[in-house]
Amino acid sequence: MILRNHGTLTTGKTIPEAFVLMHFLERACQAQVMAQAGAAALHWPSAAARETTRLQSEAGLPMTGHLAWASLLAMLDRLDASYAT
Repeated sequence: MILRNHGTLTTGKTIPEAFVLMHFLERACQAQVMAQAGAAALHWPSAAARETTRLQSEAGLPMTGHLAWASLLAMLDRLDASYAT
């Protein structure tokens, strides 16, 4: 969710899932801001592409956040393990 005047909010069944969803949301926002900063007109996806995306979203496909989570924690441990105390 994008909360007016309060930033972004994501939830998930697990912490890794919520983290990955937040990452995707932030990246999508960055891409939109960069696209809108250009002088050229934006080209929107076709109706078929939008419909396919909608159906995939509604299908509730399992998230893959757990695949990256162990690596992210290992990287954080190398940078500063104080979060774990």
